[in-house]
Amino acid sequence: MEGYGKRVQKSVFECWLYDSQLRKLKSELDMCIDSNEDDVRFYNLCTTCRNVTEKYTQTPLRQQEKYFII
Repeated sequence: MEGYGKRVQKSVFECWLYDSQLRKLKSELDMCIDSNEDDVRFYNLCTTCRNVTEKYTQTPLRQQEKYFII
């Protein structure tokens, strides 16, 4: 996940990804995760969802086409 986004917790990343980047990331994950043991989730935050996201820090969310919490 490093190199695709910012680590915000031990195993949570915020990533700005275009569709092509998301496909590449999923392809890379397929090669390194154990689907019987590992749990990877993608949460797509639409523009409306981002606008109602509550943050407690001063760092603003960057504006991009799509935003994923992974």
